[in-house]
Amino acid sequence: MHPKDFERHISTLSRLPLPGIEAHTRVLLPYRNDLIRRYPNLEYRPAAVLALLYPLDGRLQSVLIQRYVYDGVHSGQMAFPGGKAEAEDGSLARTALREANEEVGIPEGDVQIIRALTPVKIPVSRYEVTPFLGWLPYAPALRPQPEEVAAIHRVDWDYLMHTPWQREFRSYEGREYPIGYLPLNGQKIWGATAMVIAEIRDLWERLHGNS
Repeated sequence: MHPKDFERHISTLSRLPLPGIEAHTRVLLPYRNDLIRRYPNLEYRPAAVLALLYPLDGRLQSVLIQRYVYDGVHSGQMAFPGGKAEAEDGSLARTALREANEEVGIPEGDVQIIRALTPVKIPVSRYEVTPFLGWLPYAPALRPQPEEVAAIHRVDWDYLMHTPWQREFRSYEGREYPIGYLPLNGQKIWGATAMVIAEIRDLWERLHGNS
């Protein structure tokens, strides 16, 4: 879909029913189900990420980051820009915009928030992440926040929407679990970020069905 055509469909995209868990299960990590069942009263901290679309050379693009390697559960992972909510944010949409600006320089005031997506609970870090789909009518100049971002990846939107899921097994607490991931520039998009992409894919298919 050409960026100009996409702009005409933003209103439709904002109203489509969310597929939610139905989409998440395509890449859902079974150990997450185990943890959620094991800790039903776990308190989650609010966080938000921005899945941004913008035009570049007549194509839709997005932005992913690779986090630095550090002593933590999300070390080195691929992700949409985002982070934990602060009291002064006032809303999770504002959290997503602020964090995207801080991490990669996306201009907050120019982004149109299309809609919130289904929140994703991450038991291992106790965050509940609300993704937001956003539109920027031009390609942003991007710069990484040195303390958090190891690399910025401009990604063709068609790649995220149509590349077949790959499968592998990962060990967690002595068990092997199958996961779904997308390869990207020598890295793997998996976990919560893959779940967000899976839901957007369903919305994208429905958008084309309504076009």
